[in-house]
Amino acid sequence: MPAPGAECGYVTVRAASAKNAKQRHVPLTARAVAMLKGLGPAKGGVVFHRRDGQPLYQTWLNQRHGELRKTLKLPTDFVPHSFRHTYGPRLGEAGGDAFTIIRLMGYSSVVVSQKYVHPTPETMESTVRRMAALNPNRSSGAPLNSPPTDSENKVDNTLTS
Repeated sequence: MPAPGAECGYVTVRAASAKNAKQRHVPLTARAVAMLKGLGPAKGGVVFHRRDGQPLYQTWLNQRHGELRKTLKLPTDFVPHSFRHTYGPRLGEAGGDAFTIIRLMGYSSVVVSQKYVHPTPETMESTVRRMAALNPNRSSGAPLNSPPTDSENKVDNTLTS
């Protein structure tokens, strides 16, 4: 369930429609919220519905998607499920960690979400900066973007007891 005071709109993926048969709540972008509000009220809280509020079923959506795909001359392997394969990588590109991607995509294992997480050097540096900012009293006081000194580059491989 969305957190109290959540800023995003949410859509609930019902267990019967979910990838792993577990219900989940997925936050929406402002663009998605605006688009869904433009559809008007639906009966039963479904996302895809006719103008009279009655639900649209997956077979009808797949048929309409197929017609549109042909009209736009898109590849035949571009199916509605393709949107999941865009959403996952975009979450990873946005810096989403594997565990957040698991929850949003409805996966049951971190192994599946690993294919979407490819941290860039910028993402890794940003993560380390955020970590350092959580505990500023323990930092050396050196600016984050200053190069390490010669003494900081040396690694002490000796063990002490």
